[in-house]
Amino acid sequence: MKGQVVGIKQSNFTAKETGEVITGTTIYFLSEDENVEGFLADRLFLTPRKLAHYQPCLKDIVDIQYNRFGKVDTITKVGEA
Repeated sequence: MKGQVVGIKQSNFTAKETGEVITGTTIYFLSEDENVEGFLADRLFLTPRKLAHYQPCLKDIVDIQYNRFGKVDTITKVGEA
């Protein structure tokens, strides 16, 4: 899935089950979807491990690849708007 980064937020929360503090980055992006008139607005929470090879910046065009379980596998910058 390709999309344009339109927002970035540093996030952290405490897991209810373990009490562990989870840190990461939430990116907000727009993408095209055949079932949506206009653009689909969505967000992803990414841990530092998922962002090891990508530093999000506003207006980046990114390619988001998911694994077979529907989780983000890789996110790669492919351009800039």
